[in-house]
Amino acid sequence: MRIILLITLLASALAISAQQPADEFKPSGKVTTQVFGDYYYVLKADTGINTLSQKVALTNTNAAALNKPKDMNGFRFRRANIGYEYTAAPNFVAYVKVEADELSLASDGKTSFYLKDAYFKWGISENSYLYVGLQPTFAFDLNEQMIGLRYIEKPALDLRGLVSSRDLGFGLRGKFGDESNLNYSLLITNNSSTKPVANKDKRLYGNLDYKLTNGIDIMVYADYLAKTTTGTTNKNEFLTGFFLGIKKEKFSAGVEGFYKLYHNDFKNSSGKLEDESGIIASAFINGKFNNSYGYLARYDYYNPSNKTSGDKRNFVILGLTYFPLPNVTLSPNVQVETYEKTNVYSPLPSIWARITFNWVFK
Repeated sequence: MRIILLITLLASALAISAQQPADEFKPSGKVTTQVFGDYYYVLKADTGINTLSQKVALTNTNAAALNKPKDMNGFRFRRANIGYEYTAAPNFVAYVKVEADELSLASDGKTSFYLKDAYFKWGISENSYLYVGLQPTFAFDLNEQMIGLRYIEKPALDLRGLVSSRDLGFGLRGKFGDESNLNYSLLITNNSSTKPVANKDKRLYGNLDYKLTNGIDIMVYADYLAKTTTGTTNKNEFLTGFFLGIKKEKFSAGVEGFYKLYHNDFKNSSGKLEDESGIIASAFINGKFNNSYGYLARYDYYNPSNKTSGDKRNFVILGLTYFPLPNVTLSPNVQVETYEKTNVYSPLPSIWARITFNWVFK
Protein backbone atom coordinates (compact mmCIF):
# COMPACT_ATOMS: atom_id res chain seq x y z
CA MET A 1 0.00 0.00 0.00
CA ARG A 2 2.98 2.32 0.61
CA ILE A 3 4.07 1.73 -3.00
CA ILE A 4 0.61 2.74 -4.25
CA LEU A 5 0.72 5.88 -2.12
CA LEU A 6 4.17 6.77 -3.47
CA ILE A 7 3.01 6.25 -7.06
CA THR A 8 -0.03 8.43 -6.37
CA LEU A 9 2.09 11.26 -4.98
CA LEU A 10 4.60 11.09 -7.84
CA ALA A 11 1.88 11.03 -10.47
CA SER A 12 0.14 13.95 -8.78
CA ALA A 13 3.33 15.99 -8.86
CA LEU A 14 3.90 15.22 -12.54
CA ALA A 15 0.33 16.05 -13.46
CA ILE A 16 0.33 19.33 -11.57
CA SER A 17 3.63 20.39 -13.14
CA ALA A 18 2.16 19.88 -16.62
CA GLN A 19 -1.16 21.58 -15.98
CA GLN A 20 -2.46 24.91 -17.27
CA PRO A 21 -1.60 28.18 -15.47
CA ALA A 22 -2.90 28.40 -11.93
CA ASP A 23 -5.55 30.99 -12.77
CA GLU A 24 -7.15 28.55 -15.28
CA PHE A 25 -7.33 25.51 -13.00
CA LYS A 26 -7.58 25.11 -9.26
CA PRO A 27 -7.18 21.70 -7.58
CA SER A 28 -10.22 20.71 -5.55
CA GLY A 29 -11.57 17.86 -3.48
CA LYS A 30 -14.87 16.59 -2.16
CA VAL A 31 -16.12 14.13 0.44
CA THR A 32 -18.52 11.36 -0.61
CA THR A 33 -20.54 9.04 1.58
CA GLN A 34 -23.16 6.32 1.30
CA VAL A 35 -25.03 4.37 3.96
CA PHE A 36 -27.63 1.67 3.49
CA GLY A 37 -29.11 -1.14 5.52
CA ASP A 38 -32.37 -2.74 6.64
CA TYR A 39 -34.71 -3.84 9.27
CA TYR A 40 -35.31 -7.45 8.23
CA TYR A 41 -37.48 -10.33 9.42
CA VAL A 42 -36.95 -13.92 8.26
CA LEU A 43 -40.47 -15.21 7.61
CA LYS A 44 -39.41 -18.63 6.37
CA ALA A 45 -36.15 -20.58 6.15
CA ASP A 46 -34.87 -24.11 5.69
CA THR A 47 -32.81 -25.42 8.61
CA GLY A 48 -30.90 -27.91 6.46
CA ILE A 49 -29.85 -25.80 3.48
CA ASN A 50 -26.22 -25.38 4.53
CA THR A 51 -25.90 -29.09 5.25
CA LEU A 52 -27.49 -29.75 1.89
CA SER A 53 -24.81 -27.67 0.22
CA GLN A 54 -22.20 -30.13 1.39
CA LYS A 55 -24.23 -33.07 0.05
CA VAL A 56 -24.25 -31.61 -3.44
CA ALA A 57 -20.64 -30.39 -3.23
CA LEU A 58 -21.21 -26.68 -3.82
CA THR A 59 -17.50 -25.89 -3.73
CA ASN A 60 -17.70 -22.80 -5.95
CA THR A 61 -20.43 -20.84 -4.21
CA ASN A 62 -22.30 -20.21 -1.00
CA ALA A 63 -25.21 -22.55 -0.40
CA ALA A 64 -27.72 -19.75 -0.08
CA ALA A 65 -27.87 -15.97 -0.43
CA LEU A 66 -30.51 -15.85 2.33
CA ASN A 67 -28.98 -17.96 5.07
CA LYS A 68 -30.36 -16.77 8.40
CA PRO A 69 -32.74 -18.93 10.50
CA LYS A 70 -36.51 -18.49 10.66
CA ASP A 71 -37.78 -15.63 12.87
CA MET A 72 -34.36 -13.98 12.97
CA ASN A 73 -34.81 -10.21 12.76
CA GLY A 74 -33.03 -6.97 13.46
CA PHE A 75 -31.49 -3.78 12.14
CA ARG A 76 -28.26 -3.96 10.16
CA PHE A 77 -25.87 -1.85 8.12
CA ARG A 78 -24.96 -3.44 4.81
CA ARG A 79 -22.75 -0.52 3.80
CA ALA A 80 -21.42 2.60 5.49
CA ASN A 81 -18.56 4.35 3.74
CA ILE A 82 -16.82 7.67 3.47
CA GLY A 83 -14.46 8.68 0.71
CA TYR A 84 -12.45 11.58 -0.61
CA GLU A 85 -12.02 12.49 -4.27
CA TYR A 86 -9.22 14.92 -5.16
CA THR A 87 -8.83 16.46 -8.61
CA ALA A 88 -5.17 17.50 -8.73
CA ALA A 89 -5.14 18.40 -12.42
CA PRO A 90 -7.58 18.31 -15.33
CA ASN A 91 -6.24 14.87 -16.23
CA PHE A 92 -5.61 13.45 -12.74
CA VAL A 93 -8.03 12.39 -10.00
CA ALA A 94 -7.18 10.37 -6.86
CA TYR A 95 -9.70 8.43 -4.77
CA VAL A 96 -9.62 6.90 -1.30
CA LYS A 97 -12.53 5.30 0.55
CA VAL A 98 -13.05 3.29 3.73
CA GLU A 99 -16.11 1.17 4.39
CA ALA A 100 -17.79 -0.90 7.08
CA ASP A 101 -20.47 -3.56 6.75
CA GLU A 102 -21.96 -6.43 8.73
CA LEU A 103 -19.15 -8.77 7.62
CA SER A 104 -16.18 -6.52 8.44
CA LEU A 105 -15.69 -7.28 12.13
CA ALA A 106 -12.83 -6.57 14.49
CA SER A 107 -11.43 -9.23 16.84
CA ASP A 108 -13.92 -8.14 19.54
CA GLY A 109 -16.87 -8.66 17.18
CA LYS A 110 -17.57 -4.97 16.62
CA THR A 111 -18.09 -3.51 13.14
CA SER A 112 -14.78 -2.39 11.66
CA PHE A 113 -13.74 -0.20 8.72
CA TYR A 114 -11.52 -1.50 5.94
CA LEU A 115 -9.89 0.10 2.88
CA LYS A 116 -12.35 -0.08 -0.04
CA ASP A 117 -10.74 2.20 -2.66
CA ALA A 118 -7.23 3.63 -3.05
CA TYR A 119 -6.42 4.46 -6.65
CA PHE A 120 -5.81 7.23 -9.14
CA LYS A 121 -7.23 7.90 -12.59
CA TRP A 122 -4.72 9.51 -14.95
CA GLY A 123 -5.64 10.79 -18.39
CA ILE A 124 -2.73 9.53 -20.49
CA SER A 125 -4.35 10.56 -23.76
CA GLU A 126 -7.44 12.46 -24.86
CA ASN A 127 -9.70 9.39 -24.64
CA SER A 128 -7.80 6.95 -22.40
CA TYR A 129 -7.28 6.77 -18.63
CA LEU A 130 -4.82 4.74 -16.59
CA TYR A 131 -6.12 3.39 -13.25
CA VAL A 132 -3.62 2.30 -10.60
CA GLY A 133 -4.39 0.85 -7.18
CA LEU A 134 -7.27 -0.77 -5.32
CA GLN A 135 -10.12 0.01 -7.71
CA PRO A 136 -13.58 -1.08 -8.85
CA THR A 137 -13.76 -3.98 -11.25
CA PHE A 138 -16.33 -3.42 -14.01
CA ALA A 139 -18.32 -6.64 -14.41
CA PHE A 140 -21.42 -4.97 -12.97
CA ASP A 141 -20.57 -1.26 -13.20
CA LEU A 142 -23.08 -0.80 -16.01
CA ASN A 143 -25.73 -2.73 -14.07
CA GLU A 144 -25.37 -0.42 -11.06
CA GLN A 145 -25.28 2.76 -13.17
CA MET A 146 -28.38 1.97 -15.22
CA ILE A 147 -30.54 0.01 -12.76
CA GLY A 148 -29.42 1.73 -9.57
CA LEU A 149 -30.47 -0.98 -7.10
CA ARG A 150 -27.19 -1.74 -5.33
CA TYR A 151 -28.67 -0.56 -2.02
CA ILE A 152 -31.35 -3.24 -2.39
CA GLU A 153 -28.96 -6.11 -3.10
CA LYS A 154 -25.62 -6.93 -4.70
CA PRO A 155 -25.68 -7.74 -8.43
CA ALA A 156 -25.94 -11.47 -9.11
CA LEU A 157 -22.25 -11.94 -9.93
CA ASP A 158 -21.23 -10.26 -6.68
CA LEU A 159 -23.95 -11.93 -4.61
CA ARG A 160 -22.73 -15.40 -5.62
CA GLY A 161 -19.05 -14.52 -5.30
CA LEU A 162 -18.18 -14.96 -8.98
CA VAL A 163 -16.61 -11.49 -9.35
CA SER A 164 -15.38 -9.17 -6.63
CA SER A 165 -16.40 -5.52 -6.75
CA ARG A 166 -12.82 -4.40 -5.96
CA ASP A 167 -9.30 -5.61 -6.77
CA LEU A 168 -5.72 -4.34 -6.71
CA GLY A 169 -3.95 -3.79 -10.02
CA PHE A 170 -3.59 -1.73 -13.18
CA GLY A 171 -6.44 -0.74 -15.49
CA LEU A 172 -6.88 1.07 -18.80
CA ARG A 173 -10.26 2.52 -19.74
CA GLY A 174 -11.47 4.81 -22.46
CA LYS A 175 -13.28 5.09 -25.76
CA PHE A 176 -12.37 4.72 -29.44
CA GLY A 177 -12.33 8.35 -30.56
CA ASP A 178 -14.01 11.63 -29.62
CA GLU A 179 -17.33 10.82 -31.28
CA SER A 180 -17.31 7.10 -30.56
CA ASN A 181 -20.05 5.38 -28.54
CA LEU A 182 -17.83 2.32 -28.05
CA ASN A 183 -15.95 2.18 -24.74
CA TYR A 184 -13.37 -0.34 -23.55
CA SER A 185 -11.89 -1.48 -20.25
CA LEU A 186 -8.86 -3.67 -19.48
CA LEU A 187 -7.67 -4.64 -16.01
CA ILE A 188 -5.07 -6.98 -14.50
CA THR A 189 -5.22 -7.68 -10.74
CA ASN A 190 -4.18 -9.96 -7.88
CA ASN A 191 -7.66 -11.55 -7.67
CA SER A 192 -7.51 -10.96 -3.91
CA SER A 193 -10.31 -8.37 -3.63
CA THR A 194 -9.54 -5.96 -0.75
CA LYS A 195 -7.33 -8.53 1.02
CA PRO A 196 -3.53 -8.75 0.78
CA VAL A 197 -2.26 -10.94 -2.05
CA ALA A 198 -2.00 -14.60 -0.94
CA ASN A 199 -0.61 -16.33 -4.06
CA LYS A 200 0.71 -15.77 -7.59
CA ASP A 201 -2.73 -15.93 -9.24
CA LYS A 202 -3.57 -13.09 -11.61
CA ARG A 203 -6.91 -12.14 -13.16
CA LEU A 204 -7.32 -10.37 -16.49
CA TYR A 205 -10.59 -8.50 -17.17
CA GLY A 206 -11.88 -6.95 -20.38
CA ASN A 207 -15.12 -5.53 -21.75
CA LEU A 208 -16.63 -3.53 -24.57
CA ASP A 209 -19.55 -1.21 -23.92
CA TYR A 210 -21.62 0.29 -26.73
CA LYS A 211 -23.93 3.20 -25.89
CA LEU A 212 -26.88 3.79 -28.21
CA THR A 213 -28.39 7.25 -28.50
CA ASN A 214 -31.87 6.23 -27.29
CA GLY A 215 -30.76 5.21 -23.79
CA ILE A 216 -29.88 1.61 -24.64
CA ASP A 217 -26.52 0.23 -23.55
CA ILE A 218 -24.96 -3.16 -24.24
CA MET A 219 -21.81 -4.63 -22.72
CA VAL A 220 -19.89 -7.80 -23.52
CA TYR A 221 -17.54 -9.01 -20.80
CA ALA A 222 -14.88 -11.64 -20.16
CA ASP A 223 -12.27 -12.39 -17.52
CA TYR A 224 -9.60 -15.08 -17.14
CA LEU A 225 -8.06 -16.29 -13.89
CA ALA A 226 -4.60 -17.85 -14.19
CA LYS A 227 -4.38 -20.02 -11.08
CA THR A 228 -1.22 -21.28 -9.43
CA THR A 229 -1.13 -25.07 -9.72
CA THR A 230 1.23 -27.96 -9.09
CA GLY A 231 2.28 -30.19 -11.95
CA THR A 232 0.73 -29.69 -15.39
CA THR A 233 -2.95 -29.66 -14.44
CA ASN A 234 -4.74 -26.58 -15.74
CA LYS A 235 -7.03 -25.20 -13.01
CA ASN A 236 -7.66 -21.81 -14.62
CA GLU A 237 -11.11 -20.21 -14.72
CA PHE A 238 -12.95 -18.29 -17.43
CA LEU A 239 -16.06 -16.08 -17.17
CA THR A 240 -17.91 -14.41 -20.03
CA GLY A 241 -21.30 -12.78 -20.53
CA PHE A 242 -23.30 -9.71 -21.46
CA PHE A 243 -25.50 -6.93 -20.07
CA LEU A 244 -28.27 -5.17 -21.98
CA GLY A 245 -30.02 -2.21 -20.37
CA ILE A 246 -32.32 0.70 -21.11
CA LYS A 247 -32.57 3.86 -19.02
CA LYS A 248 -35.16 6.61 -19.34
CA GLU A 249 -36.10 9.52 -17.09
CA LYS A 250 -38.37 7.50 -14.75
CA PHE A 251 -37.70 3.94 -15.86
CA SER A 252 -34.79 1.53 -16.23
CA ALA A 253 -34.62 -2.18 -17.03
CA GLY A 254 -32.01 -4.72 -17.97
CA VAL A 255 -31.05 -8.33 -18.50
CA GLU A 256 -27.71 -10.07 -18.14
CA GLY A 257 -26.31 -13.57 -18.49
CA PHE A 258 -22.92 -15.12 -17.70
CA TYR A 259 -21.16 -18.44 -18.21
CA LYS A 260 -18.37 -19.63 -15.86
CA LEU A 261 -15.91 -22.39 -16.79
CA TYR A 262 -13.71 -24.13 -14.19
CA HIS A 263 -10.94 -26.18 -15.80
CA ASN A 264 -10.33 -29.60 -14.22
CA ASP A 265 -12.42 -28.71 -11.19
CA PHE A 266 -14.73 -31.75 -10.94
CA LYS A 267 -13.60 -35.27 -10.05
CA ASN A 268 -15.82 -37.94 -11.64
CA SER A 269 -16.65 -41.39 -10.25
CA SER A 270 -13.46 -42.87 -11.69
CA GLY A 271 -11.33 -40.13 -10.11
CA LYS A 272 -10.58 -38.31 -13.36
CA LEU A 273 -10.68 -34.52 -13.38
CA GLU A 274 -13.19 -32.88 -15.72
CA ASP A 275 -14.15 -29.31 -16.58
CA GLU A 276 -17.11 -27.89 -14.67
CA SER A 277 -19.30 -24.97 -15.72
CA GLY A 278 -22.10 -22.84 -14.36
CA ILE A 279 -24.51 -20.17 -15.57
CA ILE A 280 -26.18 -17.17 -14.00
CA ALA A 281 -28.87 -14.89 -15.44
CA SER A 282 -30.72 -11.90 -14.07
CA ALA A 283 -33.49 -9.47 -15.09
CA PHE A 284 -34.32 -6.14 -13.44
CA ILE A 285 -36.80 -3.31 -13.52
CA ASN A 286 -36.76 -0.05 -11.57
CA GLY A 287 -39.14 2.86 -12.03
CA LYS A 288 -41.00 5.81 -10.52
CA PHE A 289 -44.72 6.49 -10.37
CA ASN A 290 -43.86 10.12 -9.61
CA ASN A 291 -41.10 12.08 -7.89
CA SER A 292 -41.89 10.52 -4.50
CA TYR A 293 -42.85 6.88 -5.14
CA GLY A 294 -41.56 4.05 -7.26
CA TYR A 295 -41.23 0.29 -7.67
CA LEU A 296 -38.57 -2.35 -8.29
CA ALA A 297 -38.33 -6.03 -9.22
CA ARG A 298 -35.54 -8.49 -9.91
CA TYR A 299 -35.19 -12.16 -10.79
CA ASP A 300 -31.98 -14.27 -10.74
CA TYR A 301 -31.43 -17.83 -11.93
CA TYR A 302 -28.25 -19.56 -10.81
CA ASN A 303 -26.89 -23.01 -11.61
CA PRO A 304 -23.34 -23.19 -10.23
CA SER A 305 -22.43 -26.60 -11.67
CA ASN A 306 -23.37 -28.70 -14.68
CA LYS A 307 -21.91 -31.73 -12.90
CA THR A 308 -24.16 -31.82 -9.84
CA SER A 309 -27.89 -31.79 -9.17
CA GLY A 310 -29.83 -30.11 -6.41
CA ASP A 311 -27.87 -26.86 -6.53
CA LYS A 312 -30.00 -24.57 -8.73
CA ARG A 313 -31.27 -21.33 -7.20
CA ASN A 314 -34.07 -18.87 -7.99
CA PHE A 315 -33.88 -15.46 -6.35
CA VAL A 316 -36.65 -12.83 -6.45
CA ILE A 317 -36.93 -9.29 -5.06
CA LEU A 318 -40.13 -7.20 -5.16
CA GLY A 319 -40.50 -3.80 -3.57
CA LEU A 320 -41.71 -0.21 -3.50
CA THR A 321 -39.61 2.93 -3.07
CA TYR A 322 -40.19 6.25 -1.35
CA PHE A 323 -37.95 9.30 -1.89
CA PRO A 324 -38.40 11.87 0.91
CA LEU A 325 -35.32 13.68 -0.49
CA PRO A 326 -33.47 13.30 -3.81
CA ASN A 327 -30.59 11.35 -2.21
CA VAL A 328 -32.60 9.42 0.39
CA THR A 329 -34.60 6.25 -0.24
CA LEU A 330 -36.86 4.05 1.87
CA SER A 331 -37.98 0.73 0.42
CA PRO A 332 -40.31 -1.93 1.82
CA ASN A 333 -39.35 -5.10 -0.07
CA VAL A 334 -39.46 -8.88 0.00
CA GLN A 335 -36.66 -11.31 -0.93
CA VAL A 336 -37.42 -14.93 -1.83
CA GLU A 337 -34.89 -17.66 -2.61
CA THR A 338 -35.93 -21.16 -3.72
CA TYR A 339 -33.77 -24.27 -3.99
CA GLU A 340 -33.82 -27.24 -6.32
CA LYS A 341 -35.06 -30.52 -4.93
CA THR A 342 -32.71 -33.48 -4.68
CA ASN A 343 -33.50 -37.18 -4.55
CA VAL A 344 -33.12 -37.08 -0.76
CA TYR A 345 -34.28 -33.61 0.25
CA SER A 346 -36.81 -30.89 -0.66
CA PRO A 347 -35.58 -27.59 0.79
CA LEU A 348 -38.05 -24.98 1.97
CA PRO A 349 -37.73 -21.50 0.41
CA SER A 350 -36.19 -18.59 2.29
CA ILE A 351 -38.43 -15.50 2.60
CA TRP A 352 -37.31 -12.19 4.08
CA ALA A 353 -39.40 -9.06 4.64
CA ARG A 354 -37.35 -5.87 4.83
CA ILE A 355 -37.52 -2.10 5.15
CA THR A 356 -34.37 -0.83 3.44
CA PHE A 357 -32.90 2.64 3.98
CA ASN A 358 -30.32 4.35 1.77
CA TRP A 359 -28.72 7.76 1.60
CA VAL A 360 -25.94 9.10 -0.66
CA PHE A 361 -24.14 12.43 -0.49
CA LYS A 362 -21.52 13.50 -3.03
